[in-house]
Amino acid sequence: MPPGEPTAPTPCVFYLGPFRFESEFDVRELHASSGPGEIAVSIRLGGVPHAVPGATQVDEYCQVAPAEYLLNIPGVARYYVRDGREVRIEIVPGTPPANVSTYLLGSVFGVLCHQNGLLPLHGSAVECAGDVTAFLGDSGAGKSTLAACLQRRGHLVVSDDICLLQSGPDAMRVIPVAGWLKLWNKSLQHLGETPVDRTASSPPTTSSASFCPLPPPTPPGNAPASPASSFSREIPTRKPSHRCTPSNCWKQSPALWR
Repeated sequence: MPPGEPTAPTPCVFYLGPFRFESEFDVRELHASSGPGEIAVSIRLGGVPHAVPGATQVDEYCQVAPAEYLLNIPGVARYYVRDGREVRIEIVPGTPPANVSTYLLGSVFGVLCHQNGLLPLHGSAVECAGDVTAFLGDSGAGKSTLAACLQRRGHLVVSDDICLLQSGPDAMRVIPVAGWLKLWNKSLQHLGETPVDRTASSPPTTSSASFCPLPPPTPPGNAPASPASSFSREIPTRKPSHRCTPSNCWKQSPALWR
């Protein structure tokens, strides 16, 4: 195995929302994550194809086919996703693990959701008076920073970077999938924080972005704080102002998740 690739003697098992990952790559950001894990996915190192036969070349970085996805991030890694059940990664030697996780938990996770019939939106979401409010936008628009500011005001962060939707019997519902905020270091500076301020056990990183585990929220006024575990269930969303189907969201998403 090339040097610099974090591996475990035996595959690690992680849970994230509806997924159960059996992974040869130690995804440190998922050490404390949880979820029902109804969908089993394997993450393996190596074996990434150079091209996907019959795929559409979305741009210089990725190819998309009905059940396959190939993503090449120069200087970081190459990722391959197939049938919603398998992920393969080829890591550039010397790449910090946090940089590999950035795309694994962003673009690759979004593709896994699509391939399993779930609808991921490129956004962050917070709880607000029993409902969920989501913020959508391009990379760098400030979605996670806004969620961090609202978290300081007592709102629970339901998801970050990817807001995962699933049809319910009465409404679309948000599935909580993150116990962290992915904040650019400039955003942390704006908030007057560092990754160490958020938690002393934050994974070390040389990336310009940091995964910051969420601390318990500060309740507004004298209201009692709600435990984060209370949001392990699905939460009804507000009625959307426009309809977003998997097909038209897919056209926007791959380029936005980088």
